[in-house]
Amino acid sequence: MKLLTIITLFVPLISADIFPLSIIHINDFHARFESTDTSGGTCDAGEECIGGLARTIYTVKRLLEEQKDQNPVYFNAGDSFQGTLWYNIGRWNVTSQFLNMLPADAMTLGNHEFDHGIEGVVPFLESINSPMLVANMDARDEPDMQGKYQKSIIIERSNRKIGVIGVILETTYDLANTGNLIFQNESTAIREEAQKLREQGANIIIAITHCGYDVDKLIAQHAADDVDVIVGSHSHTFLYTGDKLPGPDKPYGPYPTEVVHENGHRILIVQAAAYAKYVGNITVYFDDDGNVVDYSGAPIYMGSSVPEDKEVLKLKQIWATNITTEGNVVVGTSRVTLPNYNCAQTECNIGNLYTDAILHAVRWGFNQICRNLQLTLLLKVFTFGPLQHK
Repeated sequence: MKLLTIITLFVPLISADIFPLSIIHINDFHARFESTDTSGGTCDAGEECIGGLARTIYTVKRLLEEQKDQNPVYFNAGDSFQGTLWYNIGRWNVTSQFLNMLPADAMTLGNHEFDHGIEGVVPFLESINSPMLVANMDARDEPDMQGKYQKSIIIERSNRKIGVIGVILETTYDLANTGNLIFQNESTAIREEAQKLREQGANIIIAITHCGYDVDKLIAQHAADDVDVIVGSHSHTFLYTGDKLPGPDKPYGPYPTEVVHENGHRILIVQAAAYAKYVGNITVYFDDDGNVVDYSGAPIYMGSSVPEDKEVLKLKQIWATNITTEGNVVVGTSRVTLPNYNCAQTECNIGNLYTDAILHAVRWGFNQICRNLQLTLLLKVFTFGPLQHK
């Protein structure tokens, strides 16, 4: 009798009319096609090599198979571009080739997809084999973007209709070269689109957002009953519940983060850090009315023991020769050391080098300073490997 009581406490009884939905998700991949160190940087000899797209795809395939009775869906929440030499050389081409090896059921755009402007993202949209969802982006003044994305879709699993909406941060125009695109409020767009989806028979609504964890919590407050699960990104937030952490990262909040409204409506927020270090994995249980009644799961750490997908490794080898050749090109030498260990606190040689190089590239001079001009230099440097000096 005591044993029965313990089992009842630890194994929740799920009613036959409860609908399980397994949500597998990634975000902020940032061109980590190869394995990285534990911080997402270049993995050097002697370090533990983790992550990489081969481990990610292997894990997603495994989860899709193992959870096939739980109606699995696979989402990508954006920022697949930028971060390594792989993107600098291959750009949209290498990104879509690899992501198309296991197309997501739905994905959204991140701000870094616009790093090379409209002309840089259009061929990606034309070549990617996943529905691209951005409900709060208006392309009326950007003809090349028209017809290249949708606001939402309905995914059917076990005769249930699941509405999926994508949104990007409303202020993306401040972060990237978005041309004449117009961005609307995220919560407003979700509410408007959710109503249309409900009219089509969907009573489960999922928002894939590239807005950041704090904005996702605001969306959960403002969207109210019009969203059930938010699959987030942009802030690279690691969420986790429990004392035994799977990797070196410290959680910023619980997985999932739950927002409960006064009427009892529950909204779950999930995110899986960044740089292909984790694969998000949550199963949400819904009643007949589309209300969240339970959930289980946790992000899976892509440690060195996780197997790698063989097909991804084959394609990676094809690209790697050119990437390595380009990465080994000597672009300059320095007669002084260029340490970077204290650049966040004080002036440093490597910071001076980077800044002078950028100023030289844009032909900026002191004579361009004027009283009414405020110049902000935003510098983000990505390197294939360590700088060498002789």
